Amino acid sequence: MAESEWRVIRGASVFAGIQGARVNRGDMLETGARGMTQIEFGSTVIALGPSSRLLLFSYSASGTGSQAEFVLLSGWLKGELDPKSGSFQFDTPLLAGVIRQGNMVVHAGADSSEIFVESGSANIGQVSSGGSAGQLRPAKAGDFFARQTGKSLTTAARPAAAFVESMPMPFRDTLPSHPLKGKAPELGHGREIDYAQLRPWLLMPARWRKELVPRFQSRLSDPKFREELEAHVEEYPEWDPVLHPEKYSGKNQ
Repeated sequence: MAESEWRVIRGASVFAGIQGARVNRGDMLETGARGMTQIEFGSTVIALGPSSRLLLFSYSASGTGSQAEFVLLSGWLKGELDPKSGSFQFDTPLLAGVIRQGNMVVHAGADSSEIFVESGSANIGQVSSGGSAGQLRPAKAGDFFARQTGKSLTTAARPAAAFVESMPMPFRDTLPSHPLKGKAPELGHGREIDYAQLRPWLLMPARWRKELVPRFQSRLSDPKFREELEAHVEEYPEWDPVLHPEKYSGKNQ
C-alpha cells in the first residue's frame, strides 16, 4: 500500500513501485519526499516515512512465525507486530531493535539513530561499524533509545520532544491493514541502476553489503558506472578484486 511514489531496487535494476506488488528478500525500497509506503507480512505491518531507504536483508516464514532482519539505512519506519508474527529485527547504522510483539518507531539520520518502543517489549542494542548488533538490553513500552555517531547508547523513559515533532504524522496512529485481494501485480519494466543511486547502499556497514558485489557486478560493463565506482573504491574495498583481478591472481597460488 503506497500513498506516494516509491521505488524497488531488485537485482541490478530499479522499478517504480506498484500498489499491491510483492516484495522479496534483498529488495531495496526507497520512498519519495512525501507520503507513506506500507508493507505487510501477514499480521505484521511496516510503514516507511518520506525519503526513507529500507533493505530487506533477510526474511523467512514458517508455521511458528516469521524471522526477519531489515536495515533502515535512512528515514523513518514504524513496525506493528502481534504475538503470532515472529521476530523482526530493525537495524540502523547505529542501533538495532528486536521485537516480537508491540509497536516500534525507528529513525535513522545522517549521524544519529533513535528507537521508540511504543508498546509491547523489545531488545535494543548498539550496532558496530561493521553492521553487527552488540549486546541487547530489554526494553518496555515507553522506552526511548538514541545514539550519535562516535558515542554510546542513551536511554530515556519517554521519547525526546524533537523526535516526536519530526515523526511522520501517520505514525501517531495505528497503521491500517490493507490485505491483498486477488493476484499481486507485477512490477513493470525497470532500468539499470546508476552509480549515484547505488552509492548510499555501497557505503553501508560491510555485513549488510556482502552480497552487493555479485549482485551489481554486471553494471561494470557500463564504462561510466565503472569509472564512478572505481573513483571511490577505497570506501568499499571488496570491489577492488573485481576491478583489478590482476592484483590478486597470485595470492591463492
